[in-house]
Amino acid sequence: MDITTLDAASEGFEEALDDLLSWSEDDNSSVLESVTEIINDVRKRGDEALFSYTEQFDQWSVSADDVVIASTQLEQAWNELPTEQATALTTAAERIRTYAEHQKQQSWSFSDKFGNTLGQKVTPIQRVGV
Repeated sequence: MDITTLDAASEGFEEALDDLLSWSEDDNSSVLESVTEIINDVRKRGDEALFSYTEQFDQWSVSADDVVIASTQLEQAWNELPTEQATALTTAAERIRTYAEHQKQQSWSFSDKFGNTLGQKVTPIQRVGV
């Protein structure tokens, strides 16, 4: 995989950027078709499909036992991080947390003139796979 480096100050930057970002309709439809097939397969086969695609695309054989990392492993990995990386991750986490706090939605409800209770209940999830 080649990495293209662009310099915004150099002559021809706009054209080079346009070329880099341009997609043909064939590219678009091919990508959409592939993504649709993958999504449908994951809907149908669940984790089994995810593990299969992980092996196909990442060359990593994974099972259900591999996707949950024990807290002791996480703590050990954290303790082995160089100080500079740990500081960078801590700073990033604080910034993300602060931003997310501003995105929080609140539950609300009201009763209309017919006596119906209407509203929205916001329920945070405990865990998510990424």
